[in-house]
Order: sequence, then structure tokens, then C-alpha cells
Amino acid sequence: MVAQYLAGIDIGTTGTRTIIYDLRGRSLARAYREYGCVYPRPSWVEQDLEYLIAQSFAASNEALQEAGIDAKAIAGIGLSTHSGSIVLLDASGKLVRPMISWLDTRNATEMEDIKRLIPVEKYYRASGRPVGPEWFLPKMLWLRKNEPDNWRKTVKVLQVQDMALHAYGDPGYHEDIAECSKFGLWDVFTLGWSAELLDLFDIDPALLPHPTPSGTMIGRVPRDVAEKTGFAEGTPVSVGARDTICVAVGAGMTEPGIVCVNLGTSGVVLGCLDEPRPDPSSRIEINNHAMPGRWQMEGNVPTAGACYRWFRDNIGLPEREEGVRRGIDPYELLNALAGQSPAGSKGLLFLPFFAGSYAPYWDTSLRACYLGLDFAHDRACMARAIMEGVSMHLRNVMGCMQSAGVRIERLRLLGGASRSSLWNQIQADVYGRTCELVRNAEDATTLGAAIMGGVGAGVFRDIPEGVRAMVEVVSEVTPRTENAAMYSDLLEVFTSAVDSLLNGGVFERLVEFRAQGIPE
Repeated sequence: MVAQYLAGIDIGTTGTRTIIYDLRGRSLARAYREYGCVYPRPSWVEQDLEYLIAQSFAASNEALQEAGIDAKAIAGIGLSTHSGSIVLLDASGKLVRPMISWLDTRNATEMEDIKRLIPVEKYYRASGRPVGPEWFLPKMLWLRKNEPDNWRKTVKVLQVQDMALHAYGDPGYHEDIAECSKFGLWDVFTLGWSAELLDLFDIDPALLPHPTPSGTMIGRVPRDVAEKTGFAEGTPVSVGARDTICVAVGAGMTEPGIVCVNLGTSGVVLGCLDEPRPDPSSRIEINNHAMPGRWQMEGNVPTAGACYRWFRDNIGLPEREEGVRRGIDPYELLNALAGQSPAGSKGLLFLPFFAGSYAPYWDTSLRACYLGLDFAHDRACMARAIMEGVSMHLRNVMGCMQSAGVRIERLRLLGGASRSSLWNQIQADVYGRTCELVRNAEDATTLGAAIMGGVGAGVFRDIPEGVRAMVEVVSEVTPRTENAAMYSDLLEVFTSAVDSLLNGGVFERLVEFRAQGIPE
């Protein structure tokens, strides 16, 4: 049978999806499974990785049933996975403990330990990233100090990509090269583990996964997995990449000048570089691109769409319940609610820091809050303020990247938020730029993974060929002049508010207050 389709699998932070594409990038069928996190203590975030993979299998099975095609027509499978979540394996290949999520910020003390051992600027030059809570290094130091028994049992330290590939058919544990940077021990400039950092922090390199280029076939679906997922036995499985790398490919970001804003559970601004150009301020991380000879500058925001989900689950309950009753997406109702508020939300600001801040503040103490709330505000203002606050924070990240030398010639909006015409317009207004939307903008991560699966299976010669075949710009959003000017002024207030609260120690004192054992 002639292979006519590719499967992209995305295992995200709060849900997993499988999408079947034809070779022109048109989706034939999709399925989604939602899951959550566990919060054992303040600032601790964990997940059951085996449950996440089981849900991925279920989503794949449902997508294939919906597609109604012979599974043998699928040429290959590629995976996109969230990154920064640490998995410990023992000698028998069993999980030592629950997976610590990338959202977890329990390692503040270990980050200070790192800074005492190596200057921040030197660490950035060695790894391409600031000292931050998401990287594996501070997590590994925390585990070694606080869970010595678990650490002694550990023979491999892995991420979701490695484990998902293994579950789908990889006999070993392979990790895409770009994903290695999340360890905080990878030299993005020379593409190898940093001997300097491994020695300094006494990390055994045998614990680390095998770096492998994205788009490399590393296994085939075995019979037992075929029975659970619906894929044909023997279907090629290829190394994909972490979500922010896949989304760049799925958006066609293969050349400098193209910048992407992906707004899902988390948010990220991505810029393509043809050489590893460090940020002079050491605030924006540099990663390897999925393509050889390219690098990717990234500014991550840990809670972006997650803020809107919090609103849905706590303040938007009427819309959530109505959505269930009418069988429609509650976010459609929430978007309509937010659209009732004028631009600027009547002066209501929202700071989107539910899990601290990565770029550009790199401070785990930051917390989310509404500022300026008075009797003139309603739930519509509160909903819109979240959209605006997330967009303004992303705009600040974008400014840092421009200062570091990233050119913005074309700006593309991606992620689940791109389904909202209101949020797209708010972003165009806040950024003050015309924004492009590609086909499959909300699922660019999955499309990027499918393209890499196609490269590994031999459907495409390389990633650029896959992008030319499967990625297409379909529309533009133009900023409204009056709103852009207003948001420029509001952005100054937003930035001043964050700086004032940080410099005044407000967030730090609140975190300390909660850590005193206040009842949950």
C-alpha cells in the first residue's frame, strides 16, 4: 500500500492529541485527551507519566478510528512532547518516583547554589541559558540532596520525549538534540554535553540520554503497542522534538526573520538564528533548532493559556456549565464574554505569573494578580485582562529578543489561543505588527512532529522539504492603530507594576508567608 498520511502526536502539559495529516498538511482526523497535575505541596508540581502515555495511546486509537483509513497507509509517526519534566528510571527500567513537572519550582535553593558555584554570565556562555527552575540541573541537585535513596536507585535521567519514543517502539532511550538543552548541562554552541558543567556539579554522564537528530527513525511500532494505539505493526517511529522546537517547524520558521508566538498552556516567543548569538543580558535562552545549522532563541512564559484555563475553572463556571449543557467549547463562550469589555479592560491589569517567571525576570517568586480592580469591572473585564496581560508579557519578551539581535520581518501566531479571533486581534494590537496565521496554527506542534516523522520515514528529504509541502500561511491580522497606541501606554504601566512589586519584595514575602504552613 502506498503511504499517504503522517501521524503527529503531541504530549503536552495538560493534554495529549494525535492528528492524522495528508502529505499536504491537511488534517484528516484528530483526538484529544485531557489530564491534570498533582500539587503535593506549595510550588511542587508532579504528574503520572504512565497515565500520560496511556492517554496518548487512547487518543491515537480514537484518531485512527475517526480517520477510517487503513493504518498501513500511515508512513510514519513523529512526537512532540512538553519538556523540562524530569523522569528517574531504575536499573529495571521502572519509574523511581512520580515525574516532577517543568512547572515545579521547589528548587529555588539549588538555583542559588548554582549561582554560588559559577557566575551567571559564565553559566550562560557554557549552556546558552540563564539559571532557571525548569532546567534539570537544579532539579537533579534537589533530588540528590533531598531524596538520596531515590537518587541512588537512578540509572537514567530522562524526559517525556525519551519515554514516549520508548513507549511507541524505540528499544532504547533517544532524545532530540534540541531537547538536551533543557538539562542545563548541554553546550548549544558545540552540540555536546558540557564537560565543564558535568565536572563542576559532579553529574555522571552515563545518567544522560543519547542525543539524536530530529527526524531520525529509531524504531517501529511493536505488536502490543499496535493493539493499543491502532497503528499498524511496523510503522516507523522517529525522533521528534520538544514542543517549542516542533512548533517552529510546524509554523515554517526555518529562516532568520520569521518569529513565532505560540500561546498554549504556556507561551513562548521563538526566533530563528543562523548562528548561535548569545543575549548580552543573559535573559533569553538559546537552543538548537531541529535543522542542522540553525539555532532558536526562546523566551518562555510558564503560564499563558493556563491563566485562561484557571479563569474558566474558577470564575467562568457559568460558561463552563453552559458549554457542557449545549455541547460546545466553553472557551467560545468565554471569548464572547471577554469581547464585551472594551480594549484596555477599563484599566484592569492582570499579571500572568501563576508559576513564577522565566524570561525576562527569572524569578520564581512572582505570582499572578489583578491590579486596579474596582466596582466598574465585571467578569468580562477580568477575562479580557487575562488575554491582554499574557500578550503584554509576551511583548516584553519579544523586546528582549530584539535587543539580543533577533530580526522580526514576519510574525506568526500559533497555539490553541489562535482559535480566538479576539485574542489574535489583541496580540496584533499589543505587538503593533501585522500577524500571520498558518493553516493548523493551533496544532503547529503536532504538524511539526508529523513533518519530522515524514523525514524519518523517507517521505521528505529533509525538514525544509517537509515544510514546503505541509505549511501554508492562510490569513493575516492587522493591528488597529488606536488600540496599538493605547496598549503601548498600558504596557509601560504593566512593566512598572511588575518592577515595583518585585523590587518591593511583595511576591517574595507572599511566598514566604505561604511556606509557613498556612492551611491549604
